[in-house]
Amino acid sequence: MSFLPHQCRIICLTALLFAATLCAPLEAQDDKRDDKPTKSVEQLVQDLGSDSFLVRRAAAAALRKAGPDAISALRKAQPTSTLDVKDQIQSILRELERKSFGFRLSQLQQTLAAADASDLPEWGRFSTLVGKDKKSVELYIRLLKSEADLFGTAMNSPGTLPTQIQKRAAELVQTTRPTSQKTEPFSVDSYAAVLLLAGNKETRLPGGTSTGISALLQQPQFMTAVRSPQQGNAFSRLVGAYILRDRIAPAVPISFARKHPMPEGPILARKVLQTARGSNPLWAMMLLAEQGSVEDLPLLESVFKNKSILIGNSDRTGYVVQIGDLALAVAIHLRGQDPRDFGFDANGDRTQAFRYVAETTGFDTEEARAKVHAAYAAKFPASSAAEKKTAE
Repeated sequence: MSFLPHQCRIICLTALLFAATLCAPLEAQDDKRDDKPTKSVEQLVQDLGSDSFLVRRAAAAALRKAGPDAISALRKAQPTSTLDVKDQIQSILRELERKSFGFRLSQLQQTLAAADASDLPEWGRFSTLVGKDKKSVELYIRLLKSEADLFGTAMNSPGTLPTQIQKRAAELVQTTRPTSQKTEPFSVDSYAAVLLLAGNKETRLPGGTSTGISALLQQPQFMTAVRSPQQGNAFSRLVGAYILRDRIAPAVPISFARKHPMPEGPILARKVLQTARGSNPLWAMMLLAEQGSVEDLPLLESVFKNKSILIGNSDRTGYVVQIGDLALAVAIHLRGQDPRDFGFDANGDRTQAFRYVAETTGFDTEEARAKVHAAYAAKFPASSAAEKKTAE
């Protein structure tokens, strides 16, 4: 059977109208579905505690999809949630925080522009310590990438950062121990990142955290990095900022500062001498003997009468080195004199420079000690008067 051309046109038009009629209800349904209100972030957070697994799973997926907008509501709900819901919230928060941090880090990697680092954690301190040039930005990026979780926490959940630093410091210490069960090698960049974060005095470190961080200063890989002509100065500045924190174990940082002189080393040594407890004054005075100046004389002279024993017998019947003994020897040295001229190590070899060791800076008797103090007072009477006033 054949159709005339005008009949074909009529048939085609009829078919199109029929198809449109069939599709219209479907399009209306789609429009209706799109217009259906979605759940708020707060409602989704509530759904995390639903009895239905499917509801919980859908809520978790929706919150992850919500991105940074969900972070505030999740934080608000976490303290009052059940243990299971808290675990879910924590998992979602970490993912969202890292993604938010990751976006900004990715942007910085593309531009290497200091302006794009301004909203990232610790950039202000880092740029002040290290610089804002391209090489400094590249090092900053390395640190961010090495400890993305820590910096993500610093950016979005600063309240939990101290605990995270404590945990990460312990993990880094573990990488240096001789065991076949190491989960990762020691990373200089990771350690430098921890130093940067821990160097912020506003961050209160949990007890014992600084002990592990300080101990890692002796790690050979880090010592090598500090001597590097490319970025050694940058790492030294990060160490310097860290060792000026209050309440850190000073022995290792002072030892580090003796091997790698930095402006912060004498500052730490002076802080230690202001309290002069335990064996720490020994290392502090050794540093001042090497890097101090005549400006340190009043501080040293203020501890001349300190009889706390650094080395020797506590019954005082044998050879001992008191805090005051070493302070006196260092003060003489800073004045450009030889301690042997005042009675220290009187029988020492004069062809060699005076050595500030246990065998040369103590005394067998109180009479010998008093004689050296008297010689110093006679040579520098003004200082002796200041010393007497301090003792009173």
